[in-house]
Amino acid sequence: RPGAPGWEALTPTEVKIVALVTRGDSTADIARSLFLSGRTVRTYISHIMTKLDASSRVDIAREALRQGISP
Repeated sequence: RPGAPGWEALTPTEVKIVALVTRGDSTADIARSLFLSGRTVRTYISHIMTKLDASSRVDIAREALRQGISP
């Protein structure tokens, strides 16, 4: 549901990025592995943080682990 907060609002690409964040990948690593620019990855992470009401990558990883996404 676009615009709705929470895990269900994440797009498939955002879920991939969450998994990579949870694994501990840097923005540059994520950009290389998904063939995106660093700026695009930063934008995705910002959108993920908004949707999950997260204040850091650690918060993203915690929510991913709650959702069954493992590093």
